[in-house]
Amino acid sequence: MDERVAKLSQNFPAIFERVPSLGDLDDDFVRIDIPYRSDRDDDEQPTDLEDALLVDIEDRDLGSPGSFDRTSDLTLAPIENIELPPGLREDLFYRRRPVVLDRFRERIKGVFPGSPSGLQDAAAGGFLPPPDALAFYLPFHRYPEDWGIYLIDVGVASLSTDLRLILQSSGQAFAPYETLRIACAYLFHHEAYHCAVESFAVRCELPMRRPAYKTGLRNLYKRPWVSGAPHEETLATAYGLRKVRDEIKLPRPRVDAAVTALSKYLTLCPPEYAAGVRYLDDSVFVEFEQKFKEEAINASHRKAVALDPTAWSLGTYMLTPLIQRNRKYSWICDRNDFRLRSKLAIHYSRRSDVVRCLERIAGVRREPGGSHMHLVREFSDNGSTRIRRTQVPSGEVRDGTLNAMLKDLELGMNVHAFRQRCREVGRALS
Repeated sequence: MDERVAKLSQNFPAIFERVPSLGDLDDDFVRIDIPYRSDRDDDEQPTDLEDALLVDIEDRDLGSPGSFDRTSDLTLAPIENIELPPGLREDLFYRRRPVVLDRFRERIKGVFPGSPSGLQDAAAGGFLPPPDALAFYLPFHRYPEDWGIYLIDVGVASLSTDLRLILQSSGQAFAPYETLRIACAYLFHHEAYHCAVESFAVRCELPMRRPAYKTGLRNLYKRPWVSGAPHEETLATAYGLRKVRDEIKLPRPRVDAAVTALSKYLTLCPPEYAAGVRYLDDSVFVEFEQKFKEEAINASHRKAVALDPTAWSLGTYMLTPLIQRNRKYSWICDRNDFRLRSKLAIHYSRRSDVVRCLERIAGVRREPGGSHMHLVREFSDNGSTRIRRTQVPSGEVRDGTLNAMLKDLELGMNVHAFRQRCREVGRALS
């Protein structure tokens, strides 16, 4: 658990929601944490880990049709003010998409800002998968152990394929790696806005000593969408588009083409997402966001004094995410698929397997408390008892991290020897 969240949970438990832990998520999925750039080890330079993950999925064929039968009773939702070449919308809608995307909706229950959306839910309404079907955000108010931004590898690849189809229809030639970068950046920033809203909530909760996230913001998120009314998904959609427009390092004509392609895709998503393309202009976005903040406070506190939304113009940086683009987030994918396809698979081990192997081989015990799991090894040395500790990272355990853990515990073996020893005791790492 993040040390900041752990302290907040201890001191202000009333703002947290009690939901089942996702501690066994690594049984089915591989979670690779993209670390703080300043924390990256020398052996991860100059090859950027995120770049390596994008290259790993670059060649996947996600363009074949077949998810839904074109002769079925499914009908496409009506759209306005968007021009698409004949047949392109149908090609996008009926294109095959990885079924693993629906497994996150099944696994992570409840409706909250950033929660996973289902492919079938969108398709039943005649819409394309929204961003929250391709990536998701787990808030620390609900999941203090697992909070953060999660980019689903096949979700990034799926959006990348759709963008290439849209760009090709307008005569734009983009390489797969370029559209993967654009898809990755957009999905990150969309989910980062959910983090920004939760950050706004905790900035209100700390001085007011009252819940704001699990009351007003949750209620605001779950209310039916109404055109023109502030909605978090509308703002998140616009925020992601604005970030791609302002931060993607490509020639300006290609950036404009990418933003146009993203806008066309999002216009074919459910209406609360599609509305976001209307708020790209700075003044329009700021005005809409101010209205959202005022409604959030009024929904959180019955006795709150109503203000004109323009009063929030002095409240700068209140809606700034605690997670920025150059900071930590997680890349998540189906475990079986990762093992079969990924060139990185041999460099990572399942966290629970590492812990169980260390328990069996070295007799370590888990030490409760603190913001992270710790392992403790007690052993005799020249008649005296020595104690060694190591910290267990979240997500998958990289070989470099595992080697450091083995040194901390003074086991006298490298990663290769440890893997061999695990096989000998019937606990092979996966």
